[in-house]
Amino acid sequence: MTFEDELKEHGRFIFTSKGISMWPLIRPGRDVIEISERTEPLKPFDAVVYKDGQGRYVLHRVIRIDGDTYDILGDNNWRMERSVKDGQIIGVLTAVLRDGSRRVDFSSVKYKLYLLLWCRLYPIRTCLLWLRWLAGALLRHLRKAN
Repeated sequence: MTFEDELKEHGRFIFTSKGISMWPLIRPGRDVIEISERTEPLKPFDAVVYKDGQGRYVLHRVIRIDGDTYDILGDNNWRMERSVKDGQIIGVLTAVLRDGSRRVDFSSVKYKLYLLLWCRLYPIRTCLLWLRWLAGALLRHLRKAN
């Protein structure tokens, strides 16, 4: 059964995320997430599941909206996915359960602060993540040379 089938039948699907692209909000292999059907128009910083060009399901955050296309970025990524079409969007993140039990409150001050400092300041974050990646690549290269 596909995610689309689950949404049609139940209006939501629940699973454990595997990738690190939405860290620190979602910890891979530990946190359970709930994706629901869209009931209202998307807004900047909504986290959505979409199907990429290779048919993979990706959970990332809407950064910019331009008509019926979106620029989308993972919370732990520095490369933006541009021009994701509205038809590629499968559903919206509606819940995160820490270690499968404690719900992250999307209306809390802590979450809003996270959105402000980590997500809205994404240009600074992407520079820092890129520099971290570059430093790691340089260290790997130096170790290989020795």
